[in-house]
Amino acid sequence: MALRICLPFLVILFGFMACKSDPPQKTIEKPLSEGVPPVSSTPAEVPAPPFVQEGVLEFRAPGGAQSSLRVDIEIAHDVQERTQGLMWRKKMEEKQAMLFIFDYCEPQSFWMRNTYIPLDIIYVNDQFEVVTVLKNVPVLNDQPRPSGKPAQYVIEVNAGVSDKFKIVPGTIVAWQDYIFNRSSGPFKVDAFK
Repeated sequence: MALRICLPFLVILFGFMACKSDPPQKTIEKPLSEGVPPVSSTPAEVPAPPFVQEGVLEFRAPGGAQSSLRVDIEIAHDVQERTQGLMWRKKMEEKQAMLFIFDYCEPQSFWMRNTYIPLDIIYVNDQFEVVTVLKNVPVLNDQPRPSGKPAQYVIEVNAGVSDKFKIVPGTIVAWQDYIFNRSSGPFKVDAFK
C-alpha cells in the first residue's frame, strides 16, 4: 500500500529534478579577426548597370519638320526591362534617355523606386504624340506618377531637358531601334546623323 502512494510522489519528484537546469555558464566572446568586416544588416547596394545605346530617338515640335532634340536611347522592350528601368543609376548624359515600350495604349503610371537621377517623365500615345510631361519627378519615391491620358510609350530624360528643348504635349517622337532593326513613328530617324 505504501508503495502505491509513494510511487506517484517519486515520479513527480524525479520529473521536477529532471527539469532543473544547470547554472548558466560564462561565455567568452572572441574578437573578430583583423580584416574581417562585421556582418551588416542593411542590404547591399545593387551595382548600377551601364547605359547601353539600343537606338536613337527624335523629338519634333508639333507640325515641325526640324528635330528639337535627338537622344541616344536604351529601350525597355519587356516586363523585366521595364521593371528595372533606370533603377540604381547615378547619372545619365543630357542626350541619353530610356524608352519604355508597352503593348497597349492605356493609362500608365511610373514611380521612382531606387532611382537616383532626377527625371522628366514623358508619356506618348499610340500616334507618337506627347500627351503628358511630368517635370523633375522626386527621386527615391514610390508615389505613383500617372499619365493622366492613355500612353503606349514612356520616355525618361534628365530633369530639365523637357523645358530646355521645349518638349510639351503635342510634340511628336520617332525612333530607330537597333535591336530589332526597325523604325517607329511618323517620320524617319536617320540612325547615322
